[in-house]
Amino acid sequence: MNKINPVENDLQVQHSESIIFTIMGVVFLVIGTLVLLLRLLVDENISFGTNNVPYQSAFIIGNIIGNILIVTFIVCIAIFVFKKKKRRALMILSIIFLVLSCITTTNAFVVRVKENKLNKIAMDKLISICRDYANGNDLKSEKLEKSKYGSMSPFLDLSNQYFISYKKLATDMNTEVVDINIATILGSDTYSSSEKINDAQKKVQLLISAFDKFEGDSDKIQKDMKQDVNNLDIPIRYKKGVVDGFEDGQIESSSKIKKYILFEKNFGKKINDNLSFMLEEKGNYEVKNNLIYFSSNDDLNKYNIFISDIQKLATEEASIVKEMQQSTNKQLDKLENLNK
Repeated sequence: MNKINPVENDLQVQHSESIIFTIMGVVFLVIGTLVLLLRLLVDENISFGTNNVPYQSAFIIGNIIGNILIVTFIVCIAIFVFKKKKRRALMILSIIFLVLSCITTTNAFVVRVKENKLNKIAMDKLISICRDYANGNDLKSEKLEKSKYGSMSPFLDLSNQYFISYKKLATDMNTEVVDINIATILGSDTYSSSEKINDAQKKVQLLISAFDKFEGDSDKIQKDMKQDVNNLDIPIRYKKGVVDGFEDGQIESSSKIKKYILFEKNFGKKINDNLSFMLEEKGNYEVKNNLIYFSSNDDLNKYNIFISDIQKLATEEASIVKEMQQSTNKQLDKLENLNK
């Protein structure tokens, strides 16, 4: 009967333990690495400008490479520092690595949960701003802090400034239209003297010039807004749906505002043409009891055509304003559905 050599038995036990330590060490390293990579899905620090996707991809790749280097470093420490007990050391270091990975990822998850709550508050605020703009209410030029609205605060702050800019533009345009008082200009008293016709023309020309300026202001707001939105430093998950949707809505709204400005300019030119016509025909008509009497049927027909065109333009103006309001309400509905 063969006797078991105690030395050989100890060597076998040590070899078995080494294999177990190695397997456990590798398993812990793999799990720790996967946990760290999971952090990429919840890490609030991963953010970028909305048009900087190449940079974001490079960041993720760099993060993965960094994790691989950490694992390699741990293996090297186990091999070169703990020569005789390198497998056990590998397991211990792997456990430490796994624990740290779990702590890091857990912290990122906690931050993400907090950010989601702030994001909900930010969306409610954005909807409130849009609703005030749609209803014509005054907007406050306030600083929307990150501590209250989270990572969405830069976008929220920019959106608020954008609405304030367009609210001011709309107010200025409305003031110009109201001040000129189209109804008075088109009244028969305007045609009672050449001086009054000349004064009316000056007012109309000032209105046209004002809308030329409004057109430039509108283009500048749209251009600056597009550039500022693209330069925002916000998390990638906010880009789709919120920022892209807002930018599309802004472009649509800007297009409708430009359509309104162009209409008002053409409306003014139509009135100016009629004033020029009436100035040329002065002496071929007279104003009595708020009525205009033409000596020529041809002139009367031209004037009636003008009045008909003005009535059509007034109807079209109301339609454009209604369309602009519907567009604003449509964007508001999209935001509210997105926040459900």
